[in-house]
Amino acid sequence: MSYQEHVVKIMEGITDFDTRKNIIISFHALLESYKAGRMSEKEFKEGLLLLCYDILSLKSAITVDEGILKDQAKDWAEKIYKAVKSELIKEKYLSRLRIGE
Repeated sequence: MSYQEHVVKIMEGITDFDTRKNIIISFHALLESYKAGRMSEKEFKEGLLLLCYDILSLKSAITVDEGILKDQAKDWAEKIYKAVKSELIKEKYLSRLRIGE
């Protein structure tokens, strides 16, 4: 699953337009900062984890055990991180091939 598909999937159940927009902007800001080298891999992973935790907390209609939310956030952050790394590898490889020149 791609990075974008994971972002859409974690937002399932959130119907408010502004909330969805702000989540997407937050993911985009993290990704662009990481790609530009303004944050380390560790900082990027921590940012993903915190953002995923906040999203899952927002989606929880009832009080869910914090440990469960942290575990779910960790799983989501890892999935999104792997998708990002995969896409970055593809971008790096394709840029070296200079396809279309």
